[in-house]
Amino acid sequence: MLIAISGSQGCGKSSLLNELQNRGYNVLQYKTARSVLTNWNMTLEQIYQNSDSIQEFQSQLLARKLADEAQYANSEQIYFTERSYIDLLTYTISHLGNKNRYSDWINAYFSLCIIYQKLYSSVMYIEGGLFDVHHDGIRPSNNHYCQMIDLHMKYNTQKHTARNFSIIDMDGVNLRADFVQTQLTKIIGE
Repeated sequence: MLIAISGSQGCGKSSLLNELQNRGYNVLQYKTARSVLTNWNMTLEQIYQNSDSIQEFQSQLLARKLADEAQYANSEQIYFTERSYIDLLTYTISHLGNKNRYSDWINAYFSLCIIYQKLYSSVMYIEGGLFDVHHDGIRPSNNHYCQMIDLHMKYNTQKHTARNFSIIDMDGVNLRADFVQTQLTKIIGE
């Protein structure tokens, strides 16, 4: 069983996953975007300066995420992962959606993300905007940008998650982890 903890940048996904791991749950430790940036020896700002680099970066993210996660989708055990395929799609659209020459590629990318989203037994979406995003050298921290990403990501995650979608809208890592455990009980009971 593969469960994605989804949400815009800086909403607390990693903190929640760390708490779930402390409570004994299996957490996949892949940081896909950061690993690609390290392998390419580039910053996100450098990639975002060139549309072809963005396209290649997003393609790499999709391929690596699938390679990292697919084997856990049908497991009897519960595995948590950070981000869903809709998360990747949201960032792709936000950075390439205004460039007509990428329209066909984005449509194909969209279709793959929708197909791969079905690997998750559940997607739990952390509501954005509960606190300011701190710039860490990688993630964008502008509040207006974060709000746009959150709205688009939440809408499409809810629309394209076939099974068990829930919103985590409370603050505090322990309350969030308690909520996840409650949701798990419901999912396993189905």
